[in-house]
Amino acid sequence: LVSGTIIETPLNAGEQVRAGELVYKIDDTNAQLAVQMAENDVKRAKVDDSDSGSSQQLRIYANASGTISDLNISAGSSSKEGRELDIASCELALEQANKELEKYKIAAPIDGTILVKNAKIGDNVNANQTDKPLMVIADMSKMKFNIEVDELEIWNIELGQTVVITANALPGQTFSGEITNIAGEGEKK
Repeated sequence: LVSGTIIETPLNAGEQVRAGELVYKIDDTNAQLAVQMAENDVKRAKVDDSDSGSSQQLRIYANASGTISDLNISAGSSSKEGRELDIASCELALEQANKELEKYKIAAPIDGTILVKNAKIGDNVNANQTDKPLMVIADMSKMKFNIEVDELEIWNIELGQTVVITANALPGQTFSGEITNIAGEGEKK
């Protein structure tokens, strides 16, 4: 996760989501510019490779947040090996910029149902925030619940019995389940 402003959130609480599907996109303007700059550097290095390599170059690399992270002054390599290294370095910088750009897209880690959505378009998120998750997704097909049953009702429950489950977070929706275990003794409260 990176810090920034949420600019897209295509899904809402209660909706189904697939693993890898976009759930949030953070403003990636600076990261896109970094990719464009890296692409230009690759093109420039390839053009320089076809030239004599005598021109002086000044390259300033900025990270995705727009701050200058490295200053590399290169006096165009005159040897073929040096020019090939320049091209390879520029291609690696492009690869790194593309990987950084992907960090601005937050995808669902699992297939499931969005239970809680804590952020909306326009909210600022911080890479170090720990107070609450951006979203809670659960695989409702594999959930286990421990349910307390009144002692007067326990006699109506059997292993393998089907049950209907409702959740306050998903009004109007029901889920089916099965009783897989009954405790041998109750708990004192």
